[in-house]
Amino acid sequence: MEKPIEIVVLDDSREDRELISFELKALGYEAIEVDPNEDVFEKLRQANTDILLIDFHMGIFTAFDIIKQKQVYKKYKHIVICSGGYLTLDDLRKYGLDDSRFAFIDKNDIKRGLTDYVSRFDTGGIEPDSLYSQGLPQIAEN
Repeated sequence: MEKPIEIVVLDDSREDRELISFELKALGYEAIEVDPNEDVFEKLRQANTDILLIDFHMGIFTAFDIIKQKQVYKKYKHIVICSGGYLTLDDLRKYGLDDSRFAFIDKNDIKRGLTDYVSRFDTGGIEPDSLYSQGLPQIAEN
């Protein structure tokens, strides 16, 4: 049996981490839960995946504060930001994060958002590194 694709889940709400992990497992994926109150950067560095699902607002910092750290930005090729549906691609540009590795899912509809996002992994064996050529949301390049 093939090992499931792992996705790092970074959220300050334990309940949300558990819900997202449950939904990912139901879809056949493995979640690596990371609590932002722990050693976030070390855990993100140690994870053996390049897919990060991150809550937008976590207490005193945002997803952008984490993503802009060079070690995170370089490692994670697929970054899914969970928000309340209020983020736009222009918000990414304001933070200087203007490339094609980002996607958004609505935190108020986690199950559908995750289903839509991870269904792109089920494309006949296409590896995550090539997913953006298969139709993930793109950010226009300057």
